[in-house]
Amino acid sequence: RFPREIHLPGLEARPEDIPLLVRHLLLRQVEQRPELQRFAPQGQLRIDPRLIQQLVRHPYTTHVSELAFLIEQSVHMSPGEVLLPLG
Repeated sequence: RFPREIHLPGLEARPEDIPLLVRHLLLRQVEQRPELQRFAPQGQLRIDPRLIQQLVRHPYTTHVSELAFLIEQSVHMSPGEVLLPLG
């Protein structure tokens, strides 16, 4: 165990990090799951800007794990080649 406590601000305090995290999390998913290539042809992500706005405004409680869950929800709700906003 690490003997020190580290305090990091939550995602709500760093909204500018959310699009970067979305990109990282989604590209990692695309690498692991070839069926998701439709969202990233030639490594270029196709994300509806409204989804990014939703994710920036979302009130997070579990932070990055919650962001990853929301991205996965969007993947399941997006039948085409663009990752769509939730609900």
